[in-house]
Amino acid sequence: MLAHAGWVGRLTHDGGLADALIRKDLSHPSISEADRAMLRYVEKLTLRPGTVEREDVDALRVAGFSDAGIGDIAAHVALFSFMNRIVDGLGGQLEGDMAERARRFSLPLHAGTYE
Repeated sequence: MLAHAGWVGRLTHDGGLADALIRKDLSHPSISEADRAMLRYVEKLTLRPGTVEREDVDALRVAGFSDAGIGDIAAHVALFSFMNRIVDGLGGQLEGDMAERARRFSLPLHAGTYE
């Protein structure tokens, strides 16, 4: 999340938005209601995939996402989860100051993998 939020900040020139995403603060004014709904779904699908229900998908439709858009969101979450597990499974290392930045934001690091 840290690296991706950093890219959001650079692309939008909104460091506050990047900080809000890292801290999981969905109250930032740059985050639309549709994006809030999407981020809640993404978090649930990432952290608790077995708890996703039809109501979660329906909430995305209510927020304005098409079925194709919802499929894209789910596919991207699955792809990132897949790739992260490969990197973790092979003992991937964070580069540069990423470990220190993760600690600063109290983001979890896998013991032994990134230390």
